[in-house]
Amino acid sequence: MRHPWSLSLIAALSLAACGGSATLPAASAPPASSASSAAAAKPASSAGAAAKPATSASAKPAASASGSGGLDALYQKAKGEGSVTWYDATATDVMAPLVQEFEKTYPGIKVAYTDSKPPDIFTQVRVQETAHNVSIDVADGAELNIPDTINENLPSTVDWASLGVPADLTINQQLVQEYSSVHVVIYNTQKVAAADVPKSWDDLLDPKWKGQLAVDGRATFMPQWVFDPSLGTDKAVAYAKKLAGQQPLFESANEAIVPKVVSGQVAIGTTVLSTTLAAQKKGAPIDIAVVNPTNIAPTYLYVPNGAPHPAAAQLLVAWMATPAAQKVMNANNNSLLAPKTNCPGNGSPVNDLLCQKKIEWYGPSSLQQLLDLPKFYQQVETALGTYTGK
Repeated sequence: MRHPWSLSLIAALSLAACGGSATLPAASAPPASSASSAAAAKPASSAGAAAKPATSASAKPAASASGSGGLDALYQKAKGEGSVTWYDATATDVMAPLVQEFEKTYPGIKVAYTDSKPPDIFTQVRVQETAHNVSIDVADGAELNIPDTINENLPSTVDWASLGVPADLTINQQLVQEYSSVHVVIYNTQKVAAADVPKSWDDLLDPKWKGQLAVDGRATFMPQWVFDPSLGTDKAVAYAKKLAGQQPLFESANEAIVPKVVSGQVAIGTTVLSTTLAAQKKGAPIDIAVVNPTNIAPTYLYVPNGAPHPAAAQLLVAWMATPAAQKVMNANNNSLLAPKTNCPGNGSPVNDLLCQKKIEWYGPSSLQQLLDLPKFYQQVETALGTYTGK
């Protein structure tokens, strides 16, 4: 399984990284542009020179006074548009309270929400922009396809700072961080005795778990080997080879793993925290194993070039960075997190839970780490035996 990181982006980012530190300073602000006017002629992307992952120490949203005024003015334009079409990877029922809160906050704007897989969203936006017939106003992008999203210049450029969005939550004035997806190891409490619960990654290599593991074949549970300076790619590849010897069940999505563990088809699996907590809430016999370190993967929102309702789209994305929106997100166990273990943290339920369980995490904190990921995934997937070359 190959991740869609294009060589042109890597080359561009590499040039940007030369002669500087791994974490680049913020780029100078390009002028804001209307999403609807950008579709006809899209400038060449300069993503490599400016792209920077969010690295806030606290990852707490904050709206400035000028940002609040900017939202008020934008709302007047958005009301004239009347609706906004939003495609996101999060399940519709999970996001329903957020949609309701937005519509309550901004009467007169209806949200048409569709949940879809990130690769499918990326493809739809790309095809629609190529055809100059865009129907999606707000799109979600996951860590795996963000580089191509920027490289193909799919997002419109917006002066997010004027709308109150903190600079450390944005990339290239094109994307705004939505939340951080936390990867965890889970186990079936009816199949795994308390004394046998894994306490380290090496514990998953115990012969008793052979054929009893389910993991994401895309290796999304392993980027911490890049993000944690004490680990590294060589150790990741060596570990992946040993893990492959356990004959795990490989899935193509984290969400598909939870049902396998819940049903007892396998005893242990790797997945994401939000899906795990949702299953636990329904009474599933699963729990989280404290296996350190783990990783977090940021997801982002953007307004496609040529979006039919650009004002409403910008309003929705900017509102997502406000404390009011993040409060609703926190209730759904989707929170903004710092790029590495931060306890006590920002006070969100997810941050509190991770600290309570003493789970350590790492996320992308520099340009170089993003540059390292494409090659890393290919090497690790090859070691796992899941790399398809596509």
